[in-house]
Formats: sequence, C-alpha cells, structure tokens
Amino acid sequence: LSEGANVKLKGVQIGAVKKVLLGAGDMGAIPGSDTTFYVPVVIELDADKTASLGAESKPDPPTIAGLVMRGLRGQLAAESFVTGVLYVKLD
Repeated sequence: LSEGANVKLKGVQIGAVKKVLLGAGDMGAIPGSDTTFYVPVVIELDADKTASLGAESKPDPPTIAGLVMRGLRGQLAAESFVTGVLYVKLD
C-alpha cells in the first residue's frame, strides 16, 4: 500500500491514502510472543466527491464515528492482481 492509493466505499472511489505508518510494538521481541504488529493508515475522504455522488452529509469526524459504530471497517484489497496495486476497501 502506498500514499495516494484509492479509498473505495462499496467499489466507488471516495478518497485516497494520505500516510502509511508502522506500529510494530517491540521489534526485539521473541518471535511467537504476544507482540502485536499493525500498520496504521491515514486516509482522506473527498467531501466534494461524496456530495457529487449523492451523500447527504459530509464525511466529517462525527459522521465517520457514527458509521464506525454501525460497523464500517476498512480492509486492504487488491486493485489489480497483475500489478499488485492495493487500495483501502470500506464496507
């Protein structure tokens, strides 16, 4: 996943990846331990794009928080199996 990658909701592009970070916990931990590895991704949703597609509210923090409470989640998905390009799938 790289900066600028698409963010799609139900297959419709509504934003882009702004930053990819690394949250690796204790890098020196013994393999197989309870160390958690994660990759936080910062995305930016395009309010103009969502409005032009018919969204009634802007993707502001309270609206997004409400959607997450109702089950919205992001997942890494393949844009193309040939090129290996990835995107963030919201569902």
